[in-house]
This record gives sequence, structure tokens and C-alpha cells, in this order.
Amino acid sequence: VFTMPQALQSAGYKTGLFGKWHLGDEEEYLPTSRGFDEVLMHGAGGIGQTRYGDFPPNEENLYFDNILLHNDTIVQTKGFCTDVFFDAAESWIKKQEEAKQPYFAYVALNAPHAPLVAPDKYKKRFLELGYDEGTAGRYGMIENIDDNFGELMQKLEAWDALENTIVIFMTDNGATHLKGSLNGKKITHFNANLRGGKNSPFEGGTHVPAFWYWKGKFEEGVDVDGLTAHIDMYQTFCELAGVKLPENMQELSSRSLVPL
Repeated sequence: VFTMPQALQSAGYKTGLFGKWHLGDEEEYLPTSRGFDEVLMHGAGGIGQTRYGDFPPNEENLYFDNILLHNDTIVQTKGFCTDVFFDAAESWIKKQEEAKQPYFAYVALNAPHAPLVAPDKYKKRFLELGYDEGTAGRYGMIENIDDNFGELMQKLEAWDALENTIVIFMTDNGATHLKGSLNGKKITHFNANLRGGKNSPFEGGTHVPAFWYWKGKFEEGVDVDGLTAHIDMYQTFCELAGVKLPENMQELSSRSLVPL
């Protein structure tokens, strides 16, 4: 198997993964063996899900001060997991920018996801509005991502990177934990008025955001209604980066999105 990060490496790109991997924890399946130069990741399952293979200490303090794998070293981190992954990604991106080195940064967050845990300062206003603890954690995680993503965009702008960088914000499946309460009354959370949610074949489980930004290159406020999927990024990135794929490799079922 010739992976997408390996393809980008072959075209001179440095590659970094920050967050979730979920493709195997054995040596030969780790991201460092599959095309990533820089890695900061949690174990299999979610953070604290030790029955699937995450580090046992993470059960004690879910999403805070977690034990993670940094390349080939197990490390103790400090702070909320989403902040940790963004901070690590930004630090690595800054080094690539300073070296004028093309790069692919894959920030694969474990949040927003059960368990619904967020820093108290992010839960506070939702609890004050009367939402239940789980809903406050869920919305708190989302606002924390918003803040981190906004900070990343500001830094890319400050580093004069946006004219030469495609930024993609997307998710992998539709919403989950769609029930909660507000001031004691049961409510259903907003899911873009789509039927179903995570694990459903309906649009609520499969139709997800994919926002693409390239300053000065992509028009803004444009909807592309073609049916696409995450697998299409492989050939899209290869075309944009000028990758020459090897003749002997797996067949790709994806398509390039460049024409769109």
C-alpha cells in the first residue's frame, strides 16, 4: 500500500499528524511507518478508551494532561487535548514555514466526541443557559475547536502562508448524542435539519461540512454540489502537488476534485 502521505513525501513535502490515527498501533502500522514525519497521537479507540488500546493513565483524567505518543516516545502532555493537538500542529507548521518547506498537516481531533468533556470555562455559559452537563460539554468542545481553528488561521495569515496553503475544515460523520435537556425539558440538538445521525446511511449521518479555503485562488461563498468523499483527497492532493505515483501500487477508487 502506497499511502497519501507517502505520495506527498515523494514530492518533497514534510508530513505531520496530530490527534487521531486509528489505523493500527503495531510498529508497521504506526503513522511514522506509513508516511508521516512528525506524529503526536493518542492510542486506539478514544482518549481513555483503554479497552481498545489507549494508554491506561488516560482513564484517570479524560481529555486533560494526557499520555500521548510523540514519534517513537511516550510523553506526558499538559492541558486540554484539543489545545495540545493544535499547539503542536502550529509549532510544527511554523518550522516548515520558516524553512520554506512544503508540508501537509493533518490535524485529526478526537473532539467533539463522547465522553462529552470540555474545559469548565467553555461549559460555563451553556450550563448557565440551562443545558444539561453533557450538552454543555458537547457545545463547549465545539467552541474550543472554533477558537483553536481561528487562532490557526490568524497565525497562517501572520506567517504570510494563506496565499500558498489550502486549508480544509471537515469532519468524518454526522452528529451523535443528539438528545439533551434545556431547563429540565428534553430537546433534540440541531443537525442541519437532516434525517439520521452518526451510524445512519441517511444524510444526517453522511452529509458533512467540507470547507476549502485558498486565499486569492478559490472564490468565496461558493457551494459545490458534486458528491465527494474524503477518499477523493488522495488524487486531488497528488495533482496539486505534482506527485508522480509509482506504477506498482494499489488501485485508487477516488477521483481528483481539481476540476470542481
